[in-house]
Amino acid sequence: MFTYNDIARRVILPVGDFVYGTSISTHLRFLEKSQWRSLHDLRSYQNDKLRSLIRHAYENIPYYNRLFKENALEPESIGSVGDLQKLPLLSKNDIMENFDSIVVKERGRRKCATSSSGGTTGRTLKYLHDYEARSFTKAANIRGWGWAGYKIGDKYVELWSNPLSSNVHKGPSRKIMNLFRNKYVFNFFNVNEKILKQYVESIKKIEPVFIRGYVNAVYLLSKMIEPGEIQPNWIITTAESLTIHVRKEIEEKFNCRVFDEYGGEASGKANECHTHVGYHIPVEGVIVEFLKDGKPVKPGEIGEMVLTDLNNWVMPFVRYRIEDLGVPSSESCPCGRGLPLIDRIEGRVSDIIITPSGRLITRPGLFGSGDIKKIDGLREYQIVQQQIDKILIKVIGDEYYTNETETVILGWAQEAIGDEVDIEIKRVEEIPTAPSGKRKVVISNVKYEFN
Repeated sequence: MFTYNDIARRVILPVGDFVYGTSISTHLRFLEKSQWRSLHDLRSYQNDKLRSLIRHAYENIPYYNRLFKENALEPESIGSVGDLQKLPLLSKNDIMENFDSIVVKERGRRKCATSSSGGTTGRTLKYLHDYEARSFTKAANIRGWGWAGYKIGDKYVELWSNPLSSNVHKGPSRKIMNLFRNKYVFNFFNVNEKILKQYVESIKKIEPVFIRGYVNAVYLLSKMIEPGEIQPNWIITTAESLTIHVRKEIEEKFNCRVFDEYGGEASGKANECHTHVGYHIPVEGVIVEFLKDGKPVKPGEIGEMVLTDLNNWVMPFVRYRIEDLGVPSSESCPCGRGLPLIDRIEGRVSDIIITPSGRLITRPGLFGSGDIKKIDGLREYQIVQQQIDKILIKVIGDEYYTNETETVILGWAQEAIGDEVDIEIKRVEEIPTAPSGKRKVVISNVKYEFN
């Protein structure tokens, strides 16, 4: 007898691919096999894809054609991952200033969508992501969830933190999609203890197989329950650094294991498997370099993470500075997968905004998919809660920054945070980084105590 998991995997997913023009099923079948290949074989496959991408970028992307010529390089100069060091790094500024020339010349031939990300540093970015790349990313995410125990069709709760998600998930198409996915979404962007208690009761009735959410959102929920009151089979955390203390507290409250994941713009996520010795990199679709002063770091050392997406041919990111820090591992995972490991992610811890009325606003919700990323003229920002009723927003503008930009930012902030807090906008030339090298998006000097 077929279960809903069987129907979801064999029927709903392929039908969804047909309707939306994606190829998630095809990529998933490949990835479920490729994970067991040796690291040597995976590197060889990775190098083959890299050479194809470089040839395509040279012939069809004006930005890269010019870049190669300026550096006296030919496509044949890049034959393996090690050769990437011959190319300069790609920054968010490079993408924003050269957007049109980084896009493939015959864009109409590849179906794509516009994506955006505030990252973990407050620097906003818009980019194009073709459907083949999106399909790979979703398939890699499904595979990564599978290491925790996930089967397509499992009932799950998603704890998101997004000022727009309430409206997004009310749309008919999204409701239907979530219905087939067996997915229930709870928005943690603007909550208080009363709302959190309501969420607890709702989630208890749902009885999800697992819970996935921003670290702060899951942590807030854990503070509202008794140990075992909500008991999923596992929890997947994302978007922010998961400290040892927070992991332990979440696991004790939910009486299950936590599996953390990491992902950057336009790439599949790196996930923990059941051994929890690191994050498996989906190298079939992305190259991750760890650099310090432009040179690869040794295993165990902290380095700036630089990504090359091997699937996004409509707008390739070659040696893209994700502005996150990580530690590479040279260890082989006891699980037997050939996928290399990230030992740990550094510098993604963020704070929570607390308002005088007790509303709690998690960091991703302030900009995760929100309007702030669409404000023309805004390049970087940092939100500092100086007192319970006072917030300073530091901004760095570009050539399009005007008085209107500041008005729009203030309007966004008032809508997102509310009128019970005084909000000041201050334009600055530079936003200092923390000693770790990372720039915190939200800094709160107000501590919240749960009743």
